[in-house]
Amino acid sequence: MIIQNTHEIIGTLTDIISEDGQMKVLISAQKEIMIPEGAVSLVELKDLIGRKIGIINVDGDYTIRIVRR
Repeated sequence: MIIQNTHEIIGTLTDIISEDGQMKVLISAQKEIMIPEGAVSLVELKDLIGRKIGIINVDGDYTIRIVRR
């Protein structure tokens, strides 16, 4: 799945797999999201595994946020 422009996916980050110039970001919302490598920090993502996050795409600029509730 690729996040459409101005859409956000929210769920608990469970794993990240780097392959073929993309990062496969697995979240508990049963979504597998493909984003370009380098669009977000791999180190930042690894630190968020197990946390509830949101990933939003706005014109190809991906932003990660921690969902606090």
